[in-house]
Amino acid sequence: MDIDRGITTYHTEEGLPMKNNNRTYGIEIELIHNNKYAMACALRAAGIETVVEGYNHTTRPYWKIVTDASIRGGGYELVSPILRGEEGLETIRRVAEVLNEVGATVNRSCGLHVHHGADDLKPHHLYNLLRLYRRSEGVIDRMMPKSRRGNNNNIYCKSMKLVEEGTRPYNRYFKLNLQSLHVHGTVEFRQHSGTINAEKIIRWVEITQLMVERSKRKVLDGGDLNYYDFFQTIGLVHTEDQNLLDIREYIEGRMAALAA
Repeated sequence: MDIDRGITTYHTEEGLPMKNNNRTYGIEIELIHNNKYAMACALRAAGIETVVEGYNHTTRPYWKIVTDASIRGGGYELVSPILRGEEGLETIRRVAEVLNEVGATVNRSCGLHVHHGADDLKPHHLYNLLRLYRRSEGVIDRMMPKSRRGNNNNIYCKSMKLVEEGTRPYNRYFKLNLQSLHVHGTVEFRQHSGTINAEKIIRWVEITQLMVERSKRKVLDGGDLNYYDFFQTIGLVHTEDQNLLDIREYIEGRMAALAA
């Protein structure tokens, strides 16, 4: 391990996103399209098993398209089955390609939600994750458009600063949702803005999985993290792993693009 500026960072193959890591994940893409059946047909033609269903929260062994009343302008939610490893990321790339081909779009009311399997997380790990997100929220905000920063009146992904230290969010509409533990056995990250861009989706899956892995080790007390300390904490500093370096470069690029 490397110790720098008071932050402990662990470098293990198990901790690297999607490498030798059995942690499952899933995504929910909120989007706009004028024909959910045509969208499903296009996905099936690309080898992605997809079914149009009524509104439900049941995890399926296939991709499903369901209605979502929170989306303005005729929106749907495309929900993945349980995904694993780099094979799951490749499936996400194919799905995003099809969505762009059929003319799907997003607007400000859309979001991207990522679930990570949490069966191995103990109560103190969950507390670590809550603390890590709270301390990192200012940095994560810089990766997001203004409508997803702070509290900003977004009732579907409220700030973790509203959660009292040592307690859990009282409903699922926070940037980090732990209510999904009781329903799906997952922790859900809700902050990301709507997107059908494969790189944005995949990088957010990787970043949030790094945060989950980090929560299994003690998160030190202290105030808000700056961007360097956030990078250090989730393992993006003092590493020669190209994937981690690419994640860091992506985050820095997002911060620069959204700085205005």
